[in-house]
Amino acid sequence: MNAPASATPRIASQEHAFRAASGWFFLLVNLSLFAFALWLFIFGARVREGLPVLGGIACFIAAMIMLRGFFALQPNEAAVLILFGAYRGTARESGFFFTTLSTKNSKFRCVPAISTAKNSR
Repeated sequence: MNAPASATPRIASQEHAFRAASGWFFLLVNLSLFAFALWLFIFGARVREGLPVLGGIACFIAAMIMLRGFFALQPNEAAVLILFGAYRGTARESGFFFTTLSTKNSKFRCVPAISTAKNSR
């Protein structure tokens, strides 16, 4: 006979603070990558060579993929960061951040608990 599901002990999860990198530096890097991709594409078209054009297309694709790493948090918001299905931490500070491309974030709003007790006067 199998034991009921409620009888199995549950392991409590523990929240880990995650310090994501500032998004402003990586935004500058990303914009530079877009500009370099455009320059390579134009340079390759002018000299009629295929390699710089392919390099420009590759840089453009890399910059587009890099855009997925940006996220912003407002006050009372948090983001749960998951790397390949494993919990990496929770970012709670408000601001503009960048995280690795393979980390998936799920934002949620932190709402304070509402007291259900009636006020007596």
